[in-house]
Amino acid sequence: MRLIAADPYVAPDKAAAVGATLVGLPLLLAKADIVSLHATLTDATRGFIGEKELRRMKPTALFLNTARGELVDEAAVARAVDERWIAGAAVDAFAQEPLPSEHPYRNADPERLILTPHNVGHSEAGRRANLGLALEQILAVGRGEPPAHVINPEAIAIWRMRA
Repeated sequence: MRLIAADPYVAPDKAAAVGATLVGLPLLLAKADIVSLHATLTDATRGFIGEKELRRMKPTALFLNTARGELVDEAAVARAVDERWIAGAAVDAFAQEPLPSEHPYRNADPERLILTPHNVGHSEAGRRANLGLALEQILAVGRGEPPAHVINPEAIAIWRMRA
């Protein structure tokens, strides 16, 4: 596998250290078999991938967005899949969540567009730890103790009066 990347903030030697060759975005889009988006959402990156960029990709290429939904023109991604500008896409980040029922992704070919929940950093160990924390807080409330992490602490006094 040959790894190419487009990133204006990474020095070529840093890319080479991880086995990647830096190229410009137009070349990356034209050459890559898989384009995986890993950008931070900023004013400069909002709408970074649109129809023009998707049409530069090979018809056999796959597009993956596991970064942020606002980085792409989601309607263009749905059209790219349906009109076969690209072979397929997988997306786990959406501009609006939950995904509205009338969203273009919902009508795209489900054999060529995979939609999954955005679960960055949600490891099995993390899920178990979160469950443990939630159970501890439920038990604390059952004992009449306020939860440890309260967003609206002013509600504790009202809660105690009801208890």
